[in-house]
Amino acid sequence: MIRPQNGFRRIGRTQFFGYSMDPEHPSHRILASEDVQQSVREEFSLPPQPPYHEMLANGQDPYEMSDNIKRERQQNFPIHCAIVSDASGSIAQLIRHAHEADSQSLYAPDQVGFLPMHVAVQAKNKLAFDTLLELGRVDDLQNHHNTDGATPVQVLRDSMVSGREFMETMLSASWTGYSDADLSMEYAAKTAMGMDTGCATVQDYIDQNKYGCTCGRCLGGWLSPRMIFQPTVKAAFSMDTMPMEGAFMFERRQIIDGSDVDSLYNGEIIPPSLYPSLYLSFYRGFTAVFRAAFDILKRSSPFTADIVRSHALSAYSHETTFFFDKGGKVEYALDAITSDARDQSMVGDREFYTTFGDDDKFVALPTCANDNEFGLVRRMVGLDPEKQWGPYRQPDDDDEDMDEDENDSDEDMDDDVDTSDEEGFGRRGPGGKIGAAAMIALLQRLAAAR
Repeated sequence: MIRPQNGFRRIGRTQFFGYSMDPEHPSHRILASEDVQQSVREEFSLPPQPPYHEMLANGQDPYEMSDNIKRERQQNFPIHCAIVSDASGSIAQLIRHAHEADSQSLYAPDQVGFLPMHVAVQAKNKLAFDTLLELGRVDDLQNHHNTDGATPVQVLRDSMVSGREFMETMLSASWTGYSDADLSMEYAAKTAMGMDTGCATVQDYIDQNKYGCTCGRCLGGWLSPRMIFQPTVKAAFSMDTMPMEGAFMFERRQIIDGSDVDSLYNGEIIPPSLYPSLYLSFYRGFTAVFRAAFDILKRSSPFTADIVRSHALSAYSHETTFFFDKGGKVEYALDAITSDARDQSMVGDREFYTTFGDDDKFVALPTCANDNEFGLVRRMVGLDPEKQWGPYRQPDDDDEDMDEDENDSDEDMDDDVDTSDEEGFGRRGPGGKIGAAAMIALLQRLAAAR
């Protein structure tokens, strides 16, 4: 078990422990009783509460402070409590009054060691935070003498990240970025501490960090270099493969039969309502949209549905005019390239990394917290998360019966028979993706293009 008593020692003031196999390592000279955070926890501790089962039996929430604790906290730490409950202009007056009457009251730690500055950032009370800074409480920003071992800046960042994770994971909601107030507090705190923010103004800092960029090179603060690389592969493969499909599948001046649409590469992302317009010219226009997307991604330009559409109409108007006139949308292509990239990413089956993980150009790109934020990217490029995108085809009863017959016959086939395409070029069907061999074939093309 990972405990100080078993030889593990805390790494700095973090929540992590490590164990050195080297018997001469300095960590072995630290006594378990000397654990810095343990001594802090002994110094700061919450008053004891009744046992868990007793609180439940009495209708109390074990995770809520008891009334006694709340009263004691209010009595002993009035400034802390006021910062939590009051974000109006009166909190600034209260803090200034406390500073004039007894400035040391603004440095008093609460029962977990948090100063008013910690509480201000944790409660997202920007007015209280600004007032404390105005009163010269800059040294408080360096304080980490608490049960969390955290400075106010670390408390703020942890609160921001946990809020994002809660929204995306627990609420399954679209995260709209960190608030301007949180980021302006972070910028002001870092500036006061003499830390390099990499930005000349608070607005620059907000723009750069709004969507959680950690590499400093995200376009718009949300589209990371590695994220750009991944959908570029799909766009390149589509613009190379679709012309061959079109020449093979279409008859001159004839729309393709609806039953053959799924046999087209990217056919499943074309809504059935557009099948009456699905001539070769329509499919060529759709191909040109992928080419336009590739152009934008290749030069690392701002990437949205409107920008891709504008480029498609200006650079490939001969092909795309018919496509757009008949109801085609850029979003169909953006859906394809982002969903395929997601399916093969670190949050999918990782096939992309199997193929490109050691590619020199890809490896040279900086890593970023946004490298796998496909939900954010899809929303930012213009794919409404409330709308159902492709694949659109739903199998009918006849198809299901056919699938059952095929499955029955498949059971008789030799397991060693490879029924995949010899070239490894696979076809993207519902839930499908680009084959590894196909992506390998793109390496030289992408290297030259980028």
